[in-house]
Amino acid sequence: MLHPSSTARAVTAFGDVTRCQRVRAAHGIFGKRRASNLIAASHSIRVNPSRGAPIRSQTSLRNHIQPVSVSSPTHTVSAHTDHFTITDLRTHNASRYHYIFLRDHCPSNIHPSSHQKLVTAGAVKPYIAPLSFSISESGIKVDWNDSHSSAFDWRRLETLEYDQDRRLIQDAPRLTSWDMSNLPSDKITHQYESEGLSKSVITNLITYGLARIKNAPSLLAIARTISNISQHATDQETLSKTRRTIYGDTWDVISKPDAENIAYTGEHLQPHMDLMYYESPPGVQILHCLQNDATGGLSTFVDAIECVHRLSPTSRDILTSFPVEYRYDVNGHWMSYTRPILDVLKDDPIAGNMYYSPQFQAPLRHFAKFANVPRTYEAIREFEDLTTAEEMTWSFRLEPGDTVVFDNRRVLHGRTRFDPQSGGRHLKGTYLDWDEVLNKGRRVFGMNLQKQLLPFKRPNE
Repeated sequence: MLHPSSTARAVTAFGDVTRCQRVRAAHGIFGKRRASNLIAASHSIRVNPSRGAPIRSQTSLRNHIQPVSVSSPTHTVSAHTDHFTITDLRTHNASRYHYIFLRDHCPSNIHPSSHQKLVTAGAVKPYIAPLSFSISESGIKVDWNDSHSSAFDWRRLETLEYDQDRRLIQDAPRLTSWDMSNLPSDKITHQYESEGLSKSVITNLITYGLARIKNAPSLLAIARTISNISQHATDQETLSKTRRTIYGDTWDVISKPDAENIAYTGEHLQPHMDLMYYESPPGVQILHCLQNDATGGLSTFVDAIECVHRLSPTSRDILTSFPVEYRYDVNGHWMSYTRPILDVLKDDPIAGNMYYSPQFQAPLRHFAKFANVPRTYEAIREFEDLTTAEEMTWSFRLEPGDTVVFDNRRVLHGRTRFDPQSGGRHLKGTYLDWDEVLNKGRRVFGMNLQKQLLPFKRPNE
């Protein structure tokens, strides 16, 4: 309840109407509320453009609110037709919040122990508007026209910020596309024993899509480093957090006769992503080198986001709409999934994923028209030329103890041909879901992480 003696600055929604009209509105339209909530304020929002005009509906309250501002020592709040503008006087940052949004995100709508919502977004009335509000150094209190009150502290409002893409927290890692002209290979290469390894690797994994760790003791040690797994977990406990596939919890990349996967040969591996024949391919892949004495076999990595940016608009349109089936039908498995190569917005290639694995591509059959075949192949060729271009490719030789962590739905990986007769080459791998990595970044380091909704940065920007 607001009182004239309150140190908080208060505003009512019935400013220039008479006292009787205020009381009538409070008891009639908005339910039986104590009129003191309406009368106590010294500043008001003008509801009716013509003095004394009756309020005929709950919607009319919101439609006739005229801008007014109230200040505390730290903040200014301005009420408008359908939103508040809140300005932090210390930083001069101004953010807008729709009334319907604030009513939906009232702290009382959250269960105290589970932190889950008790009220759905669809339950908020479309005519919601403030009946009155007050502000103080700690926050804002709003009395709504549905007989509910909300109290927000300023810090809570900052976490809810969504105006002008400020929903993307400023200290979050910024996704940056790359080619060899701007990839900071030294920055994304870490020693296993270095201080702050986990945070650095997670940051680079989000920013550039990959990170390299030298002198790592084992594959599972890296899995514990970057995911929400205790550093003291046993290997068995760690395996329970990895993404199990038809290849197991972990798998070995080693040349062998009658290989069930082309990776298990010495053949050249064109840039690709793993398990595109899954409905939900793994998000993060880890490759750990155990042995590499063979001639050849350089590892290669390419940023698919930068490739998409360089595509012609026509090719991008084709690759976002043409379905491609990926298939694996070996050793009693029949895995198959059909999707476009580019599952992205036409103007924003980070708002989605890339799905490209030419080695597992089934026959192309989903042409809308017979005449579309040549142009579709031209679009695929243009994309492939970009993924194999030297200026787009980071290539290096993995040494024992080297580990590479990368985004399996962003970064293409491959390998040059090697001679199995010249020496052994043995990598061990596993997959993690992105949720495990983001979970650790948020929980352990307090990082503001959203993989897909990050401000995007082009090279040389």
